[in-house]
Amino acid sequence: MSNRAVFLDRDGTIIEPYDYLTDFNQVQLMPTAPAALRLLQDRGFLLVMITNQSAVARGMLTEKKLLEIHDHLKQMLAEKGAYLDQMYYCPYHPEGAVERYRRDSELRKPAPGMLLLAARELDIDLAQSWVVGDDDRDIEAGRSAGCRTILLENRGSPLVRRGAAQPDFQAVNLKEAANLIVRYADLPASPPRTVPPEPVFPAERAELHPPVPVPLAEPQEEPEAFEVAYPAEENRPESMESTEKNPSEEEEAILSESVRSQEIARRKARIKTVHGSEEAAKKMKPKDPAGNESADTRVLLSEILRELKHQNRQHGFTEFSIPKLMAGLVQMIVLLCLILAFWFGSGAETRKELVQICLTLAMVFQTMTLTFLIMHKQ
Repeated sequence: MSNRAVFLDRDGTIIEPYDYLTDFNQVQLMPTAPAALRLLQDRGFLLVMITNQSAVARGMLTEKKLLEIHDHLKQMLAEKGAYLDQMYYCPYHPEGAVERYRRDSELRKPAPGMLLLAARELDIDLAQSWVVGDDDRDIEAGRSAGCRTILLENRGSPLVRRGAAQPDFQAVNLKEAANLIVRYADLPASPPRTVPPEPVFPAERAELHPPVPVPLAEPQEEPEAFEVAYPAEENRPESMESTEKNPSEEEEAILSESVRSQEIARRKARIKTVHGSEEAAKKMKPKDPAGNESADTRVLLSEILRELKHQNRQHGFTEFSIPKLMAGLVQMIVLLCLILAFWFGSGAETRKELVQICLTLAMVFQTMTLTFLIMHKQ
């Protein structure tokens, strides 16, 4: 059975909007983001971030720096008990300053390339999935992929495009969007659109009008329209192969570039870990005499698996801290004070004043040690 997912934009959705964010110190979580992500995690949704990062093409930061920013974002979410199952980004832009990134790409929103790629790698049912963002391009990408969409309130960023998209829902923030998803997730989705938007470049999309549905009297045209949006089938008509480039071939070309090899390796390792944990949980599920899984057991195992994932992500960020290091150093000073007190008190001439000073300092430093340890625990 395929997974349900919620695709999330980054700036203005998960983190505060920042025009061309180039340093991890600029990352600030949206106030409602951690709680919203935890709610969606508890309901069994995969959480996937999809973001255009034209700052790479513009030469404002490197892909290595972008990965550091995303690692910092993962750490901030882990500290709040939330996480993202996967992150996808598109570094290309047709007007980029860096030649290797100066081109249009089907991965770049409003094209649905990142959603289609995630669906293939993470076994996602796009018809049962959602797209949440604050930009018309997020909504267009979601509609092109067949997902339900939620448009968030604009935070005033000049880079956000608004006005042309037609989302299924609108929300003030990510928490309200999560509540809408939980409320309507199990209800039947809207009927599939007869003619999805064709995958064209962003410059052309501004000139397009909303697609006109194919009349019901001509159902034979419907398969061709879907083939335009999803041309990965082997039995695609020859006429279309000769006139249109296969998006799946372009995706493979993009993924084969060496600059993305590091992110692909990280992605595959993450998928293998998640799938391995899920398979182990499935083997442990007991069944009732009728052959059906126990609902209580399924819920319990789901909670255990979620907690294990959370602890696994947070473990890497709690092994070391400055307060723990300071506690060790101060504890050494305490031992030194006790040794000096013993030295001054056991000599031929007992120096009571020095002994009292050393013991007092030992008590003060021991209190500091306990304080640092409490800070580390918190």
